[in-house]
Amino acid sequence: MRILIAEDDQVLADGLLRTLRSSGAVVSHVANGSEA
Repeated sequence: MRILIAEDDQVLADGLLRTLRSSGAVVSHVANGSEA
């Protein structure tokens, strides 16, 4: 599964990335919708 997270709060994004990746997901992160 591939997931794109658009989140400007870096602490929240880090937690989401860590949790989702540990579940086997391929996760990308951008800081705002413009980057998506």
